[in-house]
Amino acid sequence: MMKVECLGKNTVIWKAIDDCPLLPLYAKSAWGTVIERAFKHSPRHIVGLKDGNILDVLPLFLVRMPFLGKKLVSVPYDACYGGFSSCQSEVRRQVVDELVTYAKRKRVKYIEIRSLSEVNELSSFGFTQTNPFVTSVVPLRDCNENWSMLSRKHRRNVNTAAKKGVAIELASNWSQMKAFYDLLLDHYTGIGTPFLGDLFFREIWENVIQKNQGALLLAKFEERIIGGHLLLFSGDTLISKYSTSRRDGIYSKLYSSYALFWEAIKFGCTKEFQKFNLGITGRSNLGLLEFKSRFGAATKDVNFYYYLLRGKIPEYEQYYASYTSLKVLWSKLPKIITSKLGHKINGWIC
Repeated sequence: MMKVECLGKNTVIWKAIDDCPLLPLYAKSAWGTVIERAFKHSPRHIVGLKDGNILDVLPLFLVRMPFLGKKLVSVPYDACYGGFSSCQSEVRRQVVDELVTYAKRKRVKYIEIRSLSEVNELSSFGFTQTNPFVTSVVPLRDCNENWSMLSRKHRRNVNTAAKKGVAIELASNWSQMKAFYDLLLDHYTGIGTPFLGDLFFREIWENVIQKNQGALLLAKFEERIIGGHLLLFSGDTLISKYSTSRRDGIYSKLYSSYALFWEAIKFGCTKEFQKFNLGITGRSNLGLLEFKSRFGAATKDVNFYYYLLRGKIPEYEQYYASYTSLKVLWSKLPKIITSKLGHKINGWIC
């Protein structure tokens, strides 16, 4: 008989989860440590066990904020790799049953499950489904074949970046990661979107990259860091977590963003990953969708599921889509303010 257990911090089952190569990074203790230390969200993974063997893992985090309440999210700070590891319907049902019981006991506002695959079992428990984003995935074969999958324009821009002196290398220390974070903060502040604090990136550096579960590619021009691409290793999938490049002044014609994505594809092929997930995109962002497709990516719906106990379901499309006067104001604030305040905001909007 299968038993279902909600994991706290101290349990030998965590080691079994960490040792399973098929489970996504977001289910493992390294990511749980990142989220707990950076945001104080508690990992509460629900695991299905039979005879000591793991049948299913639902990576789950209890998110709490003063005045806003509590919610359970699988998983925060990602849109694709929450949800279940098992494809067995009865196993999933037992896990969901424990999940709903736990949610009621903790008196959360709602449960949110984000999954790349559809989970039909959730509807029978009263979950509603939305598809606010799509993700773009490149199949990884070998460098020559993947190079041929790039559009002619993308290949030209990658070659131009190299000819103009853009060099791509792996980051080797925290100060380089911090320089990459500063570029990200500049970008998100400029478009008026509250961004995460650098504590999140320090935890990723210490608990993920330094433990060989991720890497940071840097774009350099004349020895100056002008861009970067943060990659995470998750089973057979290489994940593009964050990427940015300077596009002001002389940097606008260096095409460093093209070089970074191509080097990430080469990295994935060399490390024998099977897929490269380029991250989520809003359906209306046709320019970014086309940019990703020209690397050989195909789009796929991302599924968000909600079980509402009180309050209302968040509207992510509305939060990210419109360029309001509030965003204009945010873009004018000093970055020392946007970094700290943005981290607080992203503690809930996660």
